[in-house]
Amino acid sequence: MRRRDTSLLVVLGLAWGAVYPLTTIALRGFAPTPLVAARTTLAAAFLLPIIATTGYRGLRAHPIAVVIAALMQAAAPLILLTIGQQHLSAGLAGILSATQPIFVAVLSGLLGEPLSRRH
Repeated sequence: MRRRDTSLLVVLGLAWGAVYPLTTIALRGFAPTPLVAARTTLAAAFLLPIIATTGYRGLRAHPIAVVIAALMQAAAPLILLTIGQQHLSAGLAGILSATQPIFVAVLSGLLGEPLSRRH
């Protein structure tokens, strides 16, 4: 691995992992639901201009599906993690978040939608 790749991986890890201690601090002054609402609003404000400039048409073609996917894949897990983080350490919350792909695979199998290499 090149030095640049290693540096980018470290930056990604720091950015990904920093949210859990920051959430612990934010929970001292905010309830979980408004905190998650603020996080998702900031993310949307950052990502929507990028989507608009890249020509992604999925949002315009299927807005309801995009909103449902965002609620199920982002907002609901964030609310549950943030509520759980009131009682758990930031490190454990990060580990639980990292297990999300395992739960998706199990749920996919239970719903009769086996994963394939194309996904």
